[in-house]
Amino acid sequence: MRNESILYADTQHESLRRIFTRNLARGGRVLVSDPFRHPTVPFLEGLEAGGWRVRHARWALGSGADARPVAVHELTPP
Repeated sequence: MRNESILYADTQHESLRRIFTRNLARGGRVLVSDPFRHPTVPFLEGLEAGGWRVRHARWALGSGADARPVAVHELTPP
């Protein structure tokens, strides 16, 4: 098994949608973090196309020259 986040594995995106849709409480939201990797973009665009609201916040892990950018995505179902 490879050590990678589920957002990086585009083969898992449909499963994630199902999990979010079936298990999220009414009025709930999903928070997902990602270090701006390419496979996350189509996943988020697909959620938006399905009526989900997708909001983003940019954070930094670490400080100074060692800081790494990370996105936190807030996903709200239709």
